[in-house]
Amino acid sequence: MSEELRDIPAFDAFLNAALREGAIASVHDDKSALRIPTAAGELVVRVTGRACFRWRFGPCLRLAARPCSVAEALPLLSQPFGEVFAGRVRDSLGATRRAGWAPIRPRLLASQSVSGVNRRLVPCC
Repeated sequence: MSEELRDIPAFDAFLNAALREGAIASVHDDKSALRIPTAAGELVVRVTGRACFRWRFGPCLRLAARPCSVAEALPLLSQPFGEVFAGRVRDSLGATRRAGWAPIRPRLLASQSVSGVNRRLVPCC
């Protein structure tokens, strides 16, 4: 496990909930990688530090406060950022918030364009 992740108490809680729900097939011994079952086989997601954890799993940190389960959230979160941005997240602001992401405008990234409008997504955690 990364030294950074030791400071995130929700990490173990998230892993336990995800394993219990079957959203994660297995966890590497040092918790640096997760195996997520998909229709095409198992997807390996590497968790390298705090920023990676917050970006990928931020929406699942407060499971009790959210209507979606870990199993519902993981398919979206396990995709590369570009695919997430170009996919379901762009549909509407409401869907974006329901997925646990908040669009912000102050920092625009030219490479991230949705329907002609540049936006950056940040985890709500």
